[in-house]
Amino acid sequence: METNVLSYSFQSTTLANSNGSMVAAATNLLQVAGPGNSRLGDRSQALRFGVGSWASVTVSPGSVNPQQFCVRVLFKVTASVSGRQNLIESTALPFAVFLEPGQAPNPFNIVAAIQDTTVGWAYASTVNRLTLALNQWYLVDVIYDLDTLAVLVDGTVLAVTAFPNGNIAGGSGDRLFIGTWVDGVRYQFLGDMAGLELYSGIPMALEALLDARRTSPEWFLTLKYNAIRPQLNMGGRTADFYYDAASRCVVQPFEHGQIMFNSLVGAAFDIYGAIYELYKNDANLRYALGPIVSDEINGAQPGSRKNYFEKGAIYWSAGTGAQPVTGQLYLDYEVLGEGRSAIGLPIRKAEFIRDGVQQTFQSGKMYAKDGLSNAFEVHGDILAKFEATGGIERWGYPVSHESDVRQGNSVIGKFSSFENCTIYWSPATGAHVVYGDIRETYRNQLQGPLGQLGFPISSEEDIPGVEGPARYNTFENGCITWFNGEIHICYPFKIALGSLDTKEEDRDWAPIVGDLDGQNDIYAQLKISTNGRTVFERKIPEGTTHYPSANRFDMNYTIPYRIVPNDPNAQLKFETVIWETDSGNIFGGGNTQLGTLSKNLSISNAWGLRESRDGLFSAGAIGPWVNDLRWSIKPEQLPNAPRDFFGVSNTATPTVDSHEYAEAFSDVDPDFEIGLDLGFIDNGLKALYYELFVKGAASKGNCFGMSLEAIYAQKGNSRLGAPLKRFTNWNSVENDFNVKHIYQCGADQIYWFVGQFLSGRTHDPVSVFNQSWDCFNRGMDPVISLAQNYDFTGAPHCILPIEWRRPATGNWEIRCFDPNFQNFIQTIYIDPAANTFRYSAGNTYTGGAWNGGRLHYTPFSVLNHRTRTPMSDLFSLFKGALLVFVGDAATTVSLTDESGKDINGVNDTSGQIKSLKNKFVSYKGTYGSGAFQGELFLRQMESSSVRRLLPAVASEQVLTKVATFSRKDLSILSKHASLALNAPLSQGIGTIGSVVNPLITSRNFTHNFIGNKNGNLAYYLKQPFMGLQLSSAISTGEIGKINTRDFGTIDNRVLLETQRNKQVMLEAYNQLGAKGDVLRVSVTGIAATTNAPLEVHLEPGLRQIDFMAGGDPVEAKITVESISNGQKRQTAFSSRIEGPSRIILTDAMNSDQIKIGKIDSLMGGLHDARIIRNH
Repeated sequence: METNVLSYSFQSTTLANSNGSMVAAATNLLQVAGPGNSRLGDRSQALRFGVGSWASVTVSPGSVNPQQFCVRVLFKVTASVSGRQNLIESTALPFAVFLEPGQAPNPFNIVAAIQDTTVGWAYASTVNRLTLALNQWYLVDVIYDLDTLAVLVDGTVLAVTAFPNGNIAGGSGDRLFIGTWVDGVRYQFLGDMAGLELYSGIPMALEALLDARRTSPEWFLTLKYNAIRPQLNMGGRTADFYYDAASRCVVQPFEHGQIMFNSLVGAAFDIYGAIYELYKNDANLRYALGPIVSDEINGAQPGSRKNYFEKGAIYWSAGTGAQPVTGQLYLDYEVLGEGRSAIGLPIRKAEFIRDGVQQTFQSGKMYAKDGLSNAFEVHGDILAKFEATGGIERWGYPVSHESDVRQGNSVIGKFSSFENCTIYWSPATGAHVVYGDIRETYRNQLQGPLGQLGFPISSEEDIPGVEGPARYNTFENGCITWFNGEIHICYPFKIALGSLDTKEEDRDWAPIVGDLDGQNDIYAQLKISTNGRTVFERKIPEGTTHYPSANRFDMNYTIPYRIVPNDPNAQLKFETVIWETDSGNIFGGGNTQLGTLSKNLSISNAWGLRESRDGLFSAGAIGPWVNDLRWSIKPEQLPNAPRDFFGVSNTATPTVDSHEYAEAFSDVDPDFEIGLDLGFIDNGLKALYYELFVKGAASKGNCFGMSLEAIYAQKGNSRLGAPLKRFTNWNSVENDFNVKHIYQCGADQIYWFVGQFLSGRTHDPVSVFNQSWDCFNRGMDPVISLAQNYDFTGAPHCILPIEWRRPATGNWEIRCFDPNFQNFIQTIYIDPAANTFRYSAGNTYTGGAWNGGRLHYTPFSVLNHRTRTPMSDLFSLFKGALLVFVGDAATTVSLTDESGKDINGVNDTSGQIKSLKNKFVSYKGTYGSGAFQGELFLRQMESSSVRRLLPAVASEQVLTKVATFSRKDLSILSKHASLALNAPLSQGIGTIGSVVNPLITSRNFTHNFIGNKNGNLAYYLKQPFMGLQLSSAISTGEIGKINTRDFGTIDNRVLLETQRNKQVMLEAYNQLGAKGDVLRVSVTGIAATTNAPLEVHLEPGLRQIDFMAGGDPVEAKITVESISNGQKRQTAFSSRIEGPSRIILTDAMNSDQIKIGKIDSLMGGLHDARIIRNH
């Protein structure tokens, strides 16, 4: 309630209140004609101020409320304004109202000033926003309300200034000076006054006008400016604030930087220094980055700095300068840890290359291919090898980050997968490329570096000395050769001698001596040489013995020399000389050479395997006395088991615990406790998400987790190494499966699924066959998901495909491991002509294009890294997503647009992909009935259908005079990336909506639901940086409805209709940018009735919350929770609320008081406002 402290009508040279109080001392004032009828009433007379004219009056400091006061001055300027001219100046409270010279055609500006305890003197000025004139009467109102200073001219708010703490400094005296400064000499006013009023408190109509500007761009810009003034010198303002079309922000420029505001975030942010210099000079960059969403803050690398934007960030360090990272590169760079990651900070901006982009960092590069769901980094020796051997043009794009090769819990090397190759690295071997059929064999048959061959020690090269296509890779323990499609795996081996068949060299003497000598007495001389150097030589049997009577016998001797076939330049020669000896015979004859085996082994003949795949040889006649010598290459080979699967069957885990949740999700605090710290820091949504969608995710089984973990293990990127069938104890592997199982709850999987759905690929079995096979061949081993019903219900399941068969006729086949069966291969059958599928393994799944069950896949590139919750603000901001959560007490009946058209995408059977555009997609995962304790819907809207109108020059244009824009115009500007900027619009006149609105896709929807049990309805809307939850009781069969209008803009409205009278708890959340400042407001006890539905509106930054409510008056509890600069704060308030109301948070992050008043409509005027202090 306001109190009039001083009211001068200037009808005589005696200045006093009408009751004779507050008499002023006046000097040299001249009576002149007044304006007549005015906003202060009839003013037929006025007083003229000139050189030497002024007045002052004693004002008790205690008579004016320092938190709420108002000054009204009716005046006319009669001479040019060449310097400051004071209308009033107070020492009781430190404030002033004065004139300053303007810029043509405006002769002067009106300025209000107060002295704040934190920032010192601060100002609000009309700065050419209204063309003022000499010799014309104006009523200026200066209002201070808690944390906001406003200047009104003739009833219109022209300027506001907001303060982070809102504490006016103590006065230095007890005087109010009129027409001069406190010395009675300086800053003298040259003109006429016809009215001066001073109020403790604020007249209701004026307070409502000020409150309406608490969510204006200027309010947020000045709040930010006053918050940073004590620490950051931005220099003077260089122009009034304006709208920049490229960044979609309202901008206040300064000498050394800018402060920028976009209402979607609900906060203003600073940008300065080298980052600012890069940003301001590149309109294309501003357009690519979108609105700013953080101040300049510390980067992850010590000494680095960064600013976040909607679609990217700019990073700076002394060594790299300022460099932007945008798009998908930015999202995945942040997940890597940006500057503290292996690749360091960016050193140049991204560049377009074939089918995508690449960007160079201090220690590596990142690549993003058009159409791929993720960007990936490559660094170190792997990057050097990648680039030296052909890079993108030869190997395609990376499909994984550099990843560990793990043996148990030890990291023994690294690998990066590319579309057409894999590069492996270990400390002992360096980096080498494996690709094509050799990669397929090495990776899928031999367990890669964890198999017997170990890491590669060469990249794939031509086999020397071979005509025709011939290639090889050598490994620590062997090689793989390729001869025009023919593969040979060469393990370490030894040479073994088998049966020897000789002719009897002594047979001519037998008739004479009566065959006393008998059969040949045999020994052999063995020799192995490499490149002419003897490496092994031995006689067998050793010593002076021999094999007696041995025309034909099995030598059964393995040469004890191990040969590792991994030197492509090695020429190995194996020689066996067979001898017959007469030593010890009665005639004492000499030794006779019966025959010689000489065999060359090298990579050119696959170490013999090209001539004999099984390594068995028959030498035939190798001399006059030898009929045959059988020998073999004998590999030291472990059992070469085919790709296998786990030795445990899919088993349910009733509860995925919170630590597994944090292990899977990079944006979940690993030290949280559900319902306590997590619920506060993350507005309760991550806790809610855990309770509804993660906690019970494995309660029907771990099929997704088992399938995904098998891929990790097969790639050597898991502690569970092959063979997998050896894992037969469920308890020892359950945690591994649980963590991977909930990857399907993450943003990467969900957005991949939504993209597949909206492109029609969950309706197309033939496409799934071809694309999943292509992914497998490019190293992105997929998992396949199935459901019996069109809406993705009906025994949803996940399996692991390992082989694709596409015969010329008949059904195609995908051979798979099914987690429900221990290490047993099942088959999906695809009918390519009918475009249908069938899978039968315990449950039967059938479907086709746009009918029946569903078949879809996810490549490993989506799942080969820790995931994020879908509520991740940077992620959802980038994707332009709206998330809807419905708790387990209600079930969706329908989702429609405002015209009643069904926009629930799973109901669409039109067969037209375009009909799915802008529809909601329900995500059910592979959980099974009852595992999800609620419903999750996601809607990706076009960033703006207006964007196609933007001419090339538009990014350089700005809209001036933003202070004159209508609320609807500001709403459009806040949301849409670009406009058809023409001359009238660029001057801030005309109706933007008339140009833009016909081109904007409606975001409005109606959600009908029904109670499925007696419980608590939890309905949550989540858009980037802002969320709203409505909670109330609901009963079985009870019907409810949520209507949203313009959600995601400053004109948002959410309406809850109910079948019965009830009380509702409202919880609103705003993350104030990307750096982590958070604000949450909860209000309990709001009434929703059958005759008066609850309608809610949230202003940017939650500075105001409107709700239209009916019912009886209630004692509401209001809780304000915040995190600002890492400091947590919570305040609680109680207030009687009756009917439609508005809650105003003054200093939302620190204040112990709020303002509550009544409204007649959402976003309408405020009346009967009162201040409530915390209890």
